[in-house]
Amino acid sequence: MKDIVKYILSTFTFVHIIDKNIWKENIETNKYLATVCSVVAILVGVFVGSGNFLHSMLNWDTNVLLSHALSIIAILLTVCITESIMCANKGLVALYRSLLIIGILILSTALGFIASVVALTIIVIALAILAIGLIFGALLSGGAGGSGKTITLDNGTKVTKGMDGLYRNKSGDKYSSSDGGNTFVKEN
Repeated sequence: MKDIVKYILSTFTFVHIIDKNIWKENIETNKYLATVCSVVAILVGVFVGSGNFLHSMLNWDTNVLLSHALSIIAILLTVCITESIMCANKGLVALYRSLLIIGILILSTALGFIASVVALTIIVIALAILAIGLIFGALLSGGAGGSGKTITLDNGTKVTKGMDGLYRNKSGDKYSSSDGGNTFVKEN
């Protein structure tokens, strides 16, 4: 269990790993802050993308205002840039890390936006294929196949009750009963 927790926490340090690889000991940042900010930026992108998609496709009132999304991104940028300035040992390191964080947050938001639109498009296509399959299946079966009980007549013919109340054999010949199912007559 400890290994799983360590692995999950290590995935939330990818920006810190980038920092250490680029700037070595010139910056001492929080391990998780920038990565959590990028995950929040991904979620903002998901909300904006899926909201706009659902609004345009189904006219649902899920449209996320761009000004709200940009204000959340601005807050995240402010937090990360402040961390860069406070934790850097050199001025240029703070500047370059701030530019890197801006790029990471913009890419994270775009990734969330694109991923949500792609996922919803795949879901819509799958539902459309399912609906088309159900429609063709109903049309091809004629509405009579396997919907009711099957009985065997006195002459050995098996008939199945359809949705219209008539009994049919495999050839499609119609049989009806006027006495409630005891005697069947083949219709013309």
